[in-house]
Amino acid sequence: MYKYRAVIIDDEHSGREVLSRLLAAYIPEIDLVGKAAGLQQGRLLIEQHSPTLFSWRALSWNH
Repeated sequence: MYKYRAVIIDDEHSGREVLSRLLAAYIPEIDLVGKAAGLQQGRLLIEQHSPTLFSWRALSWNH
């Protein structure tokens, strides 16, 4: 079975936790490789893990 690699980027801790729990419970094909609270950390995770999926909230890539 193919596993998708995912990164969650959200400035709210509770948002990261809820989404990671939902993914684990309902979509076992997704391997959560990282969670980040901010843009800089999120970019590093994306560069390191080359995820097939990522989710971000309230971030501007222009800053």
